[in-house]
Amino acid sequence: MKLTVAEQRRWIDHAGPRVDPFCDSPIERIDVDRHGRLSVDSTVACGVYVVINADDDVMYVGKVCRAIGTVDDRFRYHHAAADEWDRVWVLPLNQGADPSALEDAMIRYFQPPDNQLGRSLK
Repeated sequence: MKLTVAEQRRWIDHAGPRVDPFCDSPIERIDVDRHGRLSVDSTVACGVYVVINADDDVMYVGKVCRAIGTVDDRFRYHHAAADEWDRVWVLPLNQGADPSALEDAMIRYFQPPDNQLGRSLK
């Protein structure tokens, strides 16, 4: 399934008041740093992220909620990273919000191939 602008709007609306109104949510490139680790230009510390490939297909959905650190820190040592991961959309949530229910709903909806839950629902 593709991550379209309409889908992004749908999930922002679904998150409602949990969305951090002071953070942008652009789609960012996933780069590889000089040590071979993934890197994302994001300062979001709490949110749900959707990884897409070059064709905009959703490959993975995850969450981050860190007292110290950001999505970029999460990606540096990601356990499920795959070569086809190209970009990531981060839905920023208010600090302290629990992203788990939103992440679960997005996994069930998109059924991304790189999520264990996505594999079991096919």
